[in-house]
Amino acid sequence: LSQLAHWLKNSSHPTECDSRQVSFSTNERTFIGSVHYELTFYNWQARLTKAFIAQLSEVGFMELRNALEVLVCTIAVFPFFKSHGCHIRKRVNKLVNLEVRGDIRTIATRYLAMLKSSELRWIADDLYAKSVEGRLL
Repeated sequence: LSQLAHWLKNSSHPTECDSRQVSFSTNERTFIGSVHYELTFYNWQARLTKAFIAQLSEVGFMELRNALEVLVCTIAVFPFFKSHGCHIRKRVNKLVNLEVRGDIRTIATRYLAMLKSSELRWIADDLYAKSVEGRLL
């Protein structure tokens, strides 16, 4: 995730990756340009968000703890977009308020504080979409 975010933030994808082939399926290899990379990056982030929200909705101890630990470890690069961060924050906030197990609540509270401090670097989805669409046409 950190390498993907690096390519996006520093606009280094064109210089580092445009000459490489990328495979999104097992039977075809194609070149991916910067704009398509940015669309793919957004879709990956959206899928990760959905997966984490599903895991945070589980009731099992290990599922919740593992999801929270991965989120804590990836806070520097995920979530990248404002809407994704808001959805995750909403779910973690519910955990903090409703969870009866103290250790899960402690990890969730820690992650919530980390999430709040990372809000300044989130990119607004609509601005990102307009930027990508403008270059796609």
